[in-house]
Amino acid sequence: MAPSPSERLLVALLKADTSATASLSSFLAASHTSHAALSAYASAHQAPLGDVLRAVEASLRGVHEAVRSYVGAMEMWTGELAEVKDREEEVGQVRRDRDILCVHRSPGRTHDTTDTR
Repeated sequence: MAPSPSERLLVALLKADTSATASLSSFLAASHTSHAALSAYASAHQAPLGDVLRAVEASLRGVHEAVRSYVGAMEMWTGELAEVKDREEEVGQVRRDRDILCVHRSPGRTHDTTDTR
């Protein structure tokens, strides 16, 4: 039995969110390196340029922390979506089993399967 449109959409959502989370995690790694370089560059300059560069780096650090929090939330979200997907697959299996049992148990059929010949 083919997956329902709802199941396909859930799988697509899970894949997209997992991909986005991986991309943001890569961004965080590169961002950390960039912040370290900017901080070193800012420390090499005297006021007022050094002060401005340190303020920019502090602002970017705030963005970095916000993205890190967002990635954490996305990881939790994709974990919950994976659980929903698992439960939907279980429900789908139960439905298929029920449909199979209902088809094999047609009206007027006796439950006694012994041969009376």
